[in-house]
Amino acid sequence: MIETKIDENNTLYTFYGLGDYVDVSESNKYANSHSESRKNSAGVNNFAGGTYEDAVEQAKSGNPELVESFYDGVEALNAMIEASGRAFTRDVTGEFFDVGDFLAGEPECWWKDDSLEGKRQVVPVYVNTCMSCWVSNTIIKNRGCAIVALCDMLQKQGFIVDLNIVCVSRYPGGKKLYEKCLVPTDPIDLDAMAFMVANPLFLRRLEFSICEVYLKCGRPSSYGAPTEYDLPDIFDSGVSGFYFSSSAHSTFSDSNYCSLEDAKKHVLDMIDEFAKDEKQVIFG
Repeated sequence: MIETKIDENNTLYTFYGLGDYVDVSESNKYANSHSESRKNSAGVNNFAGGTYEDAVEQAKSGNPELVESFYDGVEALNAMIEASGRAFTRDVTGEFFDVGDFLAGEPECWWKDDSLEGKRQVVPVYVNTCMSCWVSNTIIKNRGCAIVALCDMLQKQGFIVDLNIVCVSRYPGGKKLYEKCLVPTDPIDLDAMAFMVANPLFLRRLEFSICEVYLKCGRPSSYGAPTEYDLPDIFDSGVSGFYFSSSAHSTFSDSNYCSLEDAKKHVLDMIDEFAKDEKQVIFG
């Protein structure tokens, strides 16, 4: 983990993968049985999606059921690939792999895009995982499916996905906690990505633990309020991309993720918007 001072009150913490994130969480010397990250009761476990121990275990060992649940969301977008007119060839290596074939154990699960010429365009995808307590686990999971499907779709259309998982909490006095976790996308680390964008354990166990490290206490009065990633990585660089906001942003609507079908439709709408003008940030 690297600390980058933004100003007198704010620091950006950059984590090099989920493993790095878990290591910092487990080293939390402020953790105790009263902290929200470690508290173990039926109500807290339902809210967080499991115990802190569950969060660490799934972050380290993966969650095959969660990864497999993405298949329906990805499969729904296959028609868009066929309609794109690109020439894809199945092989044991290639530009991207088919999620369904990979889960089924098919060795030739990779596809090559024979129409790609020269350097492909890099598309940043920023995902703010910070959600208010009123956002249900179902919404978080369906939103994660939409994000995975979007990244898969972009790769199949020949783009290079630059995936950034961020989380920003706002505190009184203008203080913010900025977190950024880098996830490999060549190929996409499905286990890590699924856990971070679709599993409430990431936000409501591990991220709370990171907040305790930042706030230097085991039971803070607040874990902060969701707010936006306003650093100039994507918004001021003139590069087009996608930004999945926190639940506090005006563009966020849980109606987009009430069901998997809603999530699929939202992804298609975002892709259509991006196709109209690739010089913009599309909010999701």
